[in-house]
Amino acid sequence: MTSGTTRAPAWQLSKPVTGAKVVIRRTSKVVRTLDATGLGAALTPRWDGRFVDGTSAAAGARIWELTGAPEDGTGTALGVTGTLRVIDGA
Repeated sequence: MTSGTTRAPAWQLSKPVTGAKVVIRRTSKVVRTLDATGLGAALTPRWDGRFVDGTSAAAGARIWELTGAPEDGTGTALGVTGTLRVIDGA
């Protein structure tokens, strides 16, 4: 992604979750925590490549982690990780 542009990935889950969050890290440091907006079993968090204070993320790799709990209280908690790359940082 390019810093300053919004990235809005979408996940289609097998059932709705509650309390869904995406944590973005650079190494072990949390750089941003996002609420993952849900519509039914679909989640679409949005990140504009900026930190909470509004500064742009520097170019480089980031690790994201999506978490949440089944809305109906049955089944295992959601926990998915992946990477993204900021290609034009501050």
